[in-house]
Amino acid sequence: MDGGSTDRSLEIISKYADRLDFWVSGPDDGQADAIAKGFQRCNGEILAWLNSDDVYLPGAITSVVEAFRKDGQTDLIYGDVQIIDEDGNHLGQRRLTPMDRYDFLGSGDCLAQPATFWTRRIYDQVGGIDAGFYFQMDLDFYIRAADAGRIKHVRDYFAKIRMHPEGKMAKADEIRKSDLELIRERYIHERGLGRLRYSKKFLLPRMFLRHALQGELFYAMNKTWRRILDRDLFRGSRS
Repeated sequence: MDGGSTDRSLEIISKYADRLDFWVSGPDDGQADAIAKGFQRCNGEILAWLNSDDVYLPGAITSVVEAFRKDGQTDLIYGDVQIIDEDGNHLGQRRLTPMDRYDFLGSGDCLAQPATFWTRRIYDQVGGIDAGFYFQMDLDFYIRAADAGRIKHVRDYFAKIRMHPEGKMAKADEIRKSDLELIRERYIHERGLGRLRYSKKFLLPRMFLRHALQGELFYAMNKTWRRILDRDLFRGSRS
């Protein structure tokens, strides 16, 4: 689903056209709209999407299919990701822990989208992707899927996320925050002290403990220190 790219995207798509069930290039109403239209054409039992600058790791799809086969009650499976730069150089990794709605709504970035897969059943049940979001369409969907079904973390690396100055994550931080505020207004029903459970100050020790229980104490300490230095933590965070 190409939004009318003016780089070499069309050349690359055409090269692999015989391997694609369908492709289109032209103006659309944004990323979420393109993704939703793509899923309308899908006929598989397991769904996911991969943005143009991210990649799956070898064996990831096989591991995901086997994980769904082992537990037929699971609706959404997510794994860990490696982080690379624009040239493919390794920058680090992001390891996940079991998540719940407090994590989703508090931090706003608790699943790694390229390493997340779900069933057609849960996608249709919760109404699919909301094309009204510019940035947080994945988070909005994950919250609805978690509320309606069963999610599971697989401790394996499924994908590589590419971080670079021209990437959407680097250029649209204010829009991301605006989307997150809209999601919080939509799904956080608690008021007053009840909202403290969604704050970063509450979530930080929870995530530290979860990583420690997974045997990742050094990773948890390093991750916590980076979050403490995050400007949003002590400078009027809206969470």
